[in-house]
Amino acid sequence: MFPYDLEWLAFIRQDAPTAEGAQLRAAAQSLSYWGDFAGFNTIIFVTLGCFAFVRRSPFFRRMTMAAVLGTLLTGGLANVLRVSTGRARPASHLVPGFHGPSLSAKKHSFPSAHTATAFGMSVPVAMAFPPAGVPMLLVSSGVAWSRMQNNCHHPSDVVTSILLSTLFGVPLGLMVRRSRSGSRRSA
Repeated sequence: MFPYDLEWLAFIRQDAPTAEGAQLRAAAQSLSYWGDFAGFNTIIFVTLGCFAFVRRSPFFRRMTMAAVLGTLLTGGLANVLRVSTGRARPASHLVPGFHGPSLSAKKHSFPSAHTATAFGMSVPVAMAFPPAGVPMLLVSSGVAWSRMQNNCHHPSDVVTSILLSTLFGVPLGLMVRRSRSGSRRSA
């Protein structure tokens, strides 16, 4: 994917100086703002946690923990990789590529942490309880799109984050789902 990133990014981004273009940019900025760990993730964690508490549901308690773990594991790995690889962001005006370890935010493109934390939370929930997880995956997809629309990440940065989220999220979600079906059998 890396050699085609700039072409694909140009295809994905809508940068027309029209009213529709302005609306798209505003939507992308809003999704990126709320798609940060402290936004979307925290709202979902609190909502799931409250639901688990009110319903006294071990299943929702485990699902909340899986979502938190998925977010922390995926987001943590994404941040380690970003600092380690030093990939220039599309909007950085630096030579495209991987520049090695860096603390400069201009070189923290690969992978996308916003996408990693959004999908890191959504994938376990989607695996454990699709009626809640599928809408969360749609919002996470919007966050991923917003990172490219805002020229913060390349398509391969976003795809890598989704793959990392799947790596952690699928096993976590399956453990929660199996624990629910196991408790039904024993009842």
